[in-house]
Amino acid sequence: NKLYADYRELLEEEKVDILSICLPTEYHYRVFKDALNYDIDAFFVEKPLSYNFEEAEELINISEGKVVAVNYFRRWNPSFGRLKQEFGEGRYGRIVKAQVFYTKGVIHNASHAIDLLRYLVGEPSGGRCISEIPAGAEDGEADFYLDFNGDTGVYFVNTQGCGYNIFEIDILAERGRVSIKQRGQQIERFDVIEEPFYKKFDIIEEGMVEETEWRNCTTRAITEIVNCRLHGGGPSCTMVDGVRVLEISLVVVESGR
Repeated sequence: NKLYADYRELLEEEKVDILSICLPTEYHYRVFKDALNYDIDAFFVEKPLSYNFEEAEELINISEGKVVAVNYFRRWNPSFGRLKQEFGEGRYGRIVKAQVFYTKGVIHNASHAIDLLRYLVGEPSGGRCISEIPAGAEDGEADFYLDFNGDTGVYFVNTQGCGYNIFEIDILAERGRVSIKQRGQQIERFDVIEEPFYKKFDIIEEGMVEETEWRNCTTRAITEIVNCRLHGGGPSCTMVDGVRVLEISLVVVESGR
């Protein structure tokens, strides 16, 4: 293995099959554009794609024909694929409310939850910031609200000041409850039962906890990229997904300034 102080030296000297772009966000656009001048067919890009929506849109256009995956890594956790199927089949009925706890910024960290909710239940139709974000900040730590499917409110609570990392999503639906815990390492499902003593109303029973298949998400992502390159098709999290999540995140941040 050889180390390079400048990515341009690497691109000149190495034959790269898959390029992972995992620099700080402000360098993603420039490095991606430079790399497209070389014979590289596949890319694995860290999120967010940029702080700038126009830059991210341009990257979609100029990378046409390439295999590009954006690293919202829970997309490569099969446990969430099964959960998506459960929502699609109506196991839990209509989603009524949801709450997200997240640490750090909207664009960098809350966007993981935005992408996961898009994947599980569909596109948000609107949203706004509840707390203030300082002017001039590229990202911001804020409480905010998104509306999914016209009548499903999702509240994002920033945990600034708690002193620990947290990523949890609690989804309340007509016929059950789903809690995503420990940064996606666990899913707890609660079904509705009749209250056993008074029998006058329903409650949710004690949940069943599933340890998700979180340990090998990156390996699955790279395997999928290779298969896309060899056999065609697109990755589980595309450039279009990455740009859409960035667009939602930027709308939230701007509404809080």
